Amino acid sequence: MIVVCEPECEGYEHVEFNVALLASLRRAFEEPVLFLAEPGHLGLVAQRCAAAGVGGVAFRPIAVPPRHLKGLARMLPDGRLHREVLSLARSRDARTVLFTSTTTASLFALKLLVGSSGRRCAVVPHAVLDSLEPGGGNGERWFPYVLRMPNPAGLRFLLLSPSIETAVLAAAPGLTGATAAIEHPYLFAEPPPHHPDGRPVRFASIGVALREKGLASLVDLARSTVQARPGKAAFAHVGPVLDLELAEGARDVIAFPATRGFLGREAFEREILGSDYALFLYPKGSYRYSVSGALLDAVSLLRPIIALRNPYFEHCFERMGDIGYLCDSLTQMEELLRELCARFPKSHYAAQQQELRKGREVFAPVAVGASLRAALEGWDVQERAA
Repeated sequence: MIVVCEPECEGYEHVEFNVALLASLRRAFEEPVLFLAEPGHLGLVAQRCAAAGVGGVAFRPIAVPPRHLKGLARMLPDGRLHREVLSLARSRDARTVLFTSTTTASLFALKLLVGSSGRRCAVVPHAVLDSLEPGGGNGERWFPYVLRMPNPAGLRFLLLSPSIETAVLAAAPGLTGATAAIEHPYLFAEPPPHHPDGRPVRFASIGVALREKGLASLVDLARSTVQARPGKAAFAHVGPVLDLELAEGARDVIAFPATRGFLGREAFEREILGSDYALFLYPKGSYRYSVSGALLDAVSLLRPIIALRNPYFEHCFERMGDIGYLCDSLTQMEELLRELCARFPKSHYAAQQQELRKGREVFAPVAVGASLRAALEGWDVQERAA
């Protein structure tokens, strides 16, 4: 048995990731899986697994520390949670425990507990890795110190791309030999055929609408493109709007179908399907340590990407091929958008969609499952050699 625990997420957060990860594990291993999570999150994952035909997974609710707790305030509750999970794994004779996310406190607990637990533990860190950047990490400022603590032999890190693994090992070289790179797993949709006529060309920014994530740049880009190509360009943002004042002043050029909250999955996908291209204007240093789920949403629905260059996006273009356009500056992106509006490239667009369809398979459960198997079997080989 493999025990999989979501130690922090509640409700809708990371549902799609956790379902795809469970599907990948089931592809990789014949043994049963037990999934532990907060009751609301657990129910949503169970429903999505059933809808996607992911079998062989049992579900058990657990109490997780309140999501708002950070740093030292999480130490005691996270310590109790991880001790209970490891005890349960031992009682079920589970060979591996996989934690689908982590915080500073939960990683600290694991570094103290794994050595005496008799279990092998793997951790999938997400945005907490941003704390390796100065000023990043959303309140997890102690995480880099905990990450660099001596690592017990039974604890490994699954990092969601080779580019992220390279960045993490550069920041924490003591983890050499304790990491493996897998791609972000994803259950892909089968979108309806889309043959745009280019009148107008519809560009959709996807993700969280926030100034720091490129909302101000999106507003400027939309205004300049609409003015330069009147009637030939339309812009929308698909996702929660956090910078309401900035968004309110841009409603004349950008449609915002969502409010501060999240769109339901069906509505979210419907809005993306209403676009021709997916726009990403994240600052250049973004996603050095994390994955853009919004990018994979666009890939799933076969919408070619127009993005500012960053390490993770470069990796995805290298893996998948001609799936859109990587731009080195906002000026270059503005010129590209004007050109697409002036002469829409129908044949090239269709070819990019075909590349997306073929390339996205590297994120599907079959491919990710193979990477998971290689990572865990490599672990077995290293243990025997030691």
